[in-house]
Amino acid sequence: MKTEFYDPVVLTKGQSIYIDSTIGHAYLAAEGCDEAEVLGVMSSAEDELLHSLMSIHEEQKNAA
Repeated sequence: MKTEFYDPVVLTKGQSIYIDSTIGHAYLAAEGCDEAEVLGVMSSAEDELLHSLMSIHEEQKNAA
């Protein structure tokens, strides 16, 4: 994982990480990694966050 302000982190099987998702970040497959399972958990005080994120996802899916 790479973030805007911190050094990259490589996670191994069973590890997890918590980040402040308001900073720039990216999930990347490490060299030699053929497959990975990622669970992203988000929360927000904004009531419409889920709707906004799902709309973005649908737009990107339809554009592909």
